[in-house]
Amino acid sequence: MTGPRDPGAGPAVVSVAPSDRAAVSSWFDALTRGLGAGRDDPPPYTLAETAADLSVPREHTRVHALLALADGLPAGAARLELPARDNTRLLSFRLAVPPELRGRGIGNALHRAITATAAHEGRTSLLTHLDLPLNGPSGPGAAFAAARGYTLRNTELRQRLRLPVDEGRLRRLAAPTPAAADCRIVSWSGRCPDRYARRYASLRGMLLGEAPTGALSLEAERWDVDRLRAEERLDERQGRTVVTSMALAPDGSTAGHTILAAGPGGHAFQRDTLVLPSHRGHGLGIVLKAVNLLRLQRDAPSTVAVETTNATQNTPMRAINDRLGFTALERCEDWQRDAPIPQPATPEGGGDGPPAQL
Repeated sequence: MTGPRDPGAGPAVVSVAPSDRAAVSSWFDALTRGLGAGRDDPPPYTLAETAADLSVPREHTRVHALLALADGLPAGAARLELPARDNTRLLSFRLAVPPELRGRGIGNALHRAITATAAHEGRTSLLTHLDLPLNGPSGPGAAFAAARGYTLRNTELRQRLRLPVDEGRLRRLAAPTPAAADCRIVSWSGRCPDRYARRYASLRGMLLGEAPTGALSLEAERWDVDRLRAEERLDERQGRTVVTSMALAPDGSTAGHTILAAGPGGHAFQRDTLVLPSHRGHGLGIVLKAVNLLRLQRDAPSTVAVETTNATQNTPMRAINDRLGFTALERCEDWQRDAPIPQPATPEGGGDGPPAQL
């Protein structure tokens, strides 16, 4: 961090170097305390997982960590993600201030740093995510976003399934209906087998074009084998066990897939689940999920729960989750702001310079 700071000055925001373990730890503590405040059971992520997220390079996206300092002490944090291959006008972020430090301008300082980054990078769309009580009020996060020009674009439901699920029950759910019996299910843990990699990478890029996303302004993602292998390397560094099941049609084309990533904290997180339109309505979605849960319980037996989020309007997927035994925990709101490319602030205009390096 550059130069001495007046103790009476407002919060400072600095970039966190992934190689600085102490700074990453302070950032992780502020982020998790802020994001977890007031929640009964927030998703558990470990410091090691998060540190790897910052340090492992990926060509398809860049991740930045910002730390707010008040009187030289950690006071808030933000994680920024900038897609590099698709959605190149988008900057998505999570911003967090521990409750005992709110009301001191820390959130404002972090948001100014985020918008300065957007200006510098030519990003015209800002997207953030709020975790809220299932049936409670929107709270200060929504008011903070609305006051800065964000609008609510999509609402999701966060659900949890306690493990283990009875294996006999899962096997019954995994039995294909006659209409889905012509599809072959292939499963793996960890790295996708080379013989499926190209087809599977193409399937991964279809999710945003097929899944309900409300009024969010998003482009389809561009996936190839290089991007798939980069995600796998990150998962390995994070200590995650990733299990995948994919449905293949009789001609060898892909029909659908589902992914579970089990972290070292004992929880697995549902990533994509997608059945392509021509294969829907035959029960293939629940077959894929049941097969994958059986694989997870075999290959990551210490996993105690699965977390998932789905758009509230995605009634077919929510019905599948209900049949599997998921229970609702929270609602999750996506807030987005679209604007022309902002002009970077200059010292003459009274704006903030780029964040100092910590």
